[in-house]
Amino acid sequence: METIFDHDPTPEELEVVFNVRTEEDLIRYRKTLAAESDTQLGEIARLYLHRGDPQRAARYLAHIRDPGYRLTLQSAYLHPDLIQEIRADSQSDLACPGD
Repeated sequence: METIFDHDPTPEELEVVFNVRTEEDLIRYRKTLAAESDTQLGEIARLYLHRGDPQRAARYLAHIRDPGYRLTLQSAYLHPDLIQEIRADSQSDLACPGD
């Protein structure tokens, strides 16, 4: 099954998005991922939201089999206000210094 590690998370992403700071945290986190495929899909969606790609996040959320879990994550991750905030952050990251 696909996990966030197939999407090459940076050390910063592991720390900021998934709260993985130490090797012990990483071992614990990998065990969490091994438990459930829906969890893995939700975590990949979170990674893509952090990267400013809500469309790709939505595609991963759509594959979650548990309808209640899928709805919960869609409501939390794809709320229109959150998407606007992600897009604004992505645009500011692309702006040239001094503009």
